[in-house]
Amino acid sequence: MSSSAARRFSHFVIPVIALLAVAAGGMLLGHSTVSATHPGTTVLVDGSDATADGGGCGDVANPCNDVQTGVAHANAGDTVSVAAGTYTTGAQVVIGSDLAIVGASAASTIITPGYDTGSSGDSRGWFLVNAGVTFDLSDVTLDGTGNLVYQAIRQRGSGTVSDVVFKEIKFNESGPHYSGVAIAAFGTGPVDVTNSDFSEIGRIGVLYFGTGPSGSTFSDNTYTGKGVGDWLDYALDVSAGIVMTIDGNTISGNRGVASSDGSTSARSEERRVGKECRSRWSPYH
Repeated sequence: MSSSAARRFSHFVIPVIALLAVAAGGMLLGHSTVSATHPGTTVLVDGSDATADGGGCGDVANPCNDVQTGVAHANAGDTVSVAAGTYTTGAQVVIGSDLAIVGASAASTIITPGYDTGSSGDSRGWFLVNAGVTFDLSDVTLDGTGNLVYQAIRQRGSGTVSDVVFKEIKFNESGPHYSGVAIAAFGTGPVDVTNSDFSEIGRIGVLYFGTGPSGSTFSDNTYTGKGVGDWLDYALDVSAGIVMTIDGNTISGNRGVASSDGSTSARSEERRVGKECRSRWSPYH
């Protein structure tokens, strides 16, 4: 099978080996009591702006001061354009209508959680995308340093992730949970992840579960594992009948072994896409 062809998977995890390249409450978008005041279809966010947002924000004269406020002021179909800077979200960010968040660059637009996510149901998501919603994210870093993050993006809808850096997305990675997932996609449409970077992830880069996200593409990404230790690393967890394309990714450094039960991150050439891939039910969606 060619590296660019769609691959059919029934139920397995794709662990990875060194230098393996393979072809709770929050801001609820659409339900906020804040009215959008910005012109056009772009909401501007700039943390260096000193003007209070209480009277409305999002335009050139008064950009919103933080990402959550920008999301709250957005209308369906808007783009939230986030300037360079570091932004902390104080609660779960709920995407309730079609929306794009675009940073200045992954190197300069940094978003941090500022709180610990839950460990069950939708509370697991730092960003929660509702069913039927399209959410596109690009040119930002999601950095969970200092907080417990079960899932950086809990994707019940569809969308794209492009040129995004995920780092320190962990939830007790050395037990008892052995978790931390950058993206959990099990929703109503494809979730394409391209040109993105994953490092210091608690367990899984992207979890694709079920037939809902069939048609997704995972391509040209880099996943760097945590090395030897009491933890696990999987670039992908692909299961429950999804059909998708995996192509051109670079994956390395996954050497952890869970002390609780001896589970391993990778084991030589046995753990390859489409060849003796480890099969199990995934409880992490």
